[in-house]
Amino acid sequence: MKKMLLSAALLMAAFSVNAQTVYTLDGESFMTAQGSADPGTAMAVPAGTLIEDNDAFTLSIGGADEYKASSAEANGYGQISFGGTVMDFTELSGITGNANPKGAGGEDPAKDFVQPATGTYYTLLAKKDGYVYVAQKASSNKAYTVFEEGRCLAYEFAMQLNEGQDPNNDPIAGVLYFELPADADGYYDTANGTILWPIQIAHNDAAAVSAGNGVGVIKFKVYAYCNYVFNAVGSKMTLAGVCFSENPVDVTLVGGEGEDGTPLPDVQLLSAGETGISGVVVDNADDADAPAYNIAGQRVNRNAKGLVIINGKKYINK
Repeated sequence: MKKMLLSAALLMAAFSVNAQTVYTLDGESFMTAQGSADPGTAMAVPAGTLIEDNDAFTLSIGGADEYKASSAEANGYGQISFGGTVMDFTELSGITGNANPKGAGGEDPAKDFVQPATGTYYTLLAKKDGYVYVAQKASSNKAYTVFEEGRCLAYEFAMQLNEGQDPNNDPIAGVLYFELPADADGYYDTANGTILWPIQIAHNDAAAVSAGNGVGVIKFKVYAYCNYVFNAVGSKMTLAGVCFSENPVDVTLVGGEGEDGTPLPDVQLLSAGETGISGVVVDNADDADAPAYNIAGQRVNRNAKGLVIINGKKYINK
């Protein structure tokens, strides 16, 4: 059913207006609201602290940690266009934490596929079906994980690298890109083992070395009433903002300025064209952790009120 519904949705996309919400995080204002006299100095922020609430999603602090306002600019770029809507994160517009995320038992999210419970991570409650793009100051040598209702989710990743920035002998020019392999339900196929650094995945070489930082995005499919967690692993994600879009959009870095004042060109990170995670495949009825759906065929939280269908069986949550 899920596959059929998405096929219909893709067919209708050409005839409908793509609704999207672009939220730019104001790190200084956020930290000031937490009581910080110096937004650039780390201070304790409780788990669950609200960052943004709109008609598409609710974004919150995941783990209790020390956070501070931090610049998400990198390599001269500080703006991203999501289908023509620009997110500007120059100066101290982002936030970053202090402790690396770990599972409740100290597990490594990228190795053990366990959702973080401590350290720096962020949570998102989706209010609509669509796609989420997480904008951040990305690192080529830090792994990233995304979880949906506690299960490790497949995603697309893209970040910008300046010419000559990549020390590995590989023809990646300008953009470091990869897509995590997914199982039948769109979750990360754990048979592929540990989620490696972006540079290692993109080069298909576990020995690839760091190519530094760059503005980047993580893209993943979301479903209404489902909860998501995203984070860097072995590091603290510097979050710049979040874009929600009902349909995929082009994601482009808007031309910046080099250290010598030289204008920098626009750089396309992601295309609106359909990719593996944009499609949805049939459900695995034998999976004990199979996704839950409502009667409209929409993916929902297992605890959603009303009639919920799991593994083809109907349940009523009161």
